[in-house]
Amino acid sequence: MVVTALVSVATFAGCVPRDGRAYPNATDLSRAQKVWADPWLAAEGTTLAGPNGTGLSRDVAGRSYTTAAEPRAVALAEVRAATSAGWALVSVSCDPDEPGEPGSVAASLGRGTGGDAALVTLEAALSSASGTVVELSAEVPHHLDPGWPASTSLDLASTCLVTGSPTSSAPPSGAPTPSNLDLEDGSLDPPEWSDAGEDGLSTAVAAVADDPVLRELGLTITTPPETGATEARDAAVGRSDEVTTTDGLAAVVARLRAQGWTLTYAGCIGSGAPDIAELTRPAGKRHATLRLSEVPGAAEPRLAATVAVSTPGLQSQSPTRDQ
Repeated sequence: MVVTALVSVATFAGCVPRDGRAYPNATDLSRAQKVWADPWLAAEGTTLAGPNGTGLSRDVAGRSYTTAAEPRAVALAEVRAATSAGWALVSVSCDPDEPGEPGSVAASLGRGTGGDAALVTLEAALSSASGTVVELSAEVPHHLDPGWPASTSLDLASTCLVTGSPTSSAPPSGAPTPSNLDLEDGSLDPPEWSDAGEDGLSTAVAAVADDPVLRELGLTITTPPETGATEARDAAVGRSDEVTTTDGLAAVVARLRAQGWTLTYAGCIGSGAPDIAELTRPAGKRHATLRLSEVPGAAEPRLAATVAVSTPGLQSQSPTRDQ
């Protein structure tokens, strides 16, 4: 799963060489890996563009899920979790919930400047069939970009996520400007990516799968297939829907902390909506991120859980192209 970016894939018209230098290289890979390893984003799908198509691709990661919470509440919970992990809210818009019309929220979160910048776009939209569908996608600067300026941070308390008003902020000032470019085939070879040796995936998955609390929650982690050189890959992810517990979310979190997990975010996302918690722990050369949400309205305590193991393991086969 790779989530389609909501901030459009950007190209700079008139400034891109037509000799293959727009292909991603080791610099692009390094920037992508920093986002792949981010414990809040906990990407379930990662990608690094190959030679197909035209323009400069900046999409590197994403995740999506469906929840019973309403869009504004779940977006607020994600933003609070992101800011506690070092991201800044840089834009937000809330569409009003009109009778018969699904409401929606869009927000952007940024961190860093220049080549170290990253931008995550979040959209939460109500679907009458399945609840609220949440999609997150991440972009980083392409190696041909001159760098992204820092976006201005917003005061969360004054945004529509908190006030409830159907308002929009200005777009993030650090976002690249989208345009179209017919990029011809270049003289450089297309990029090739390979697994970065033993990057500890099997060890990480085994360590997380052996956690007694995760076994109690019924989480079984699915390891992505070995595909060799690849441009897009899925993370090792486990899901468990509505598992009955004897003592509720707070007690489960306490047991997880005793097993070495670190609580990174906890909160209630609205009346009648689940309480949530996010935890992380080292897993060999990687780390795992666990999200727990309490199912509302259940006669007994019930939790939905998702765990993802980070996916940093690619390397460039053409390091001399990092120019």
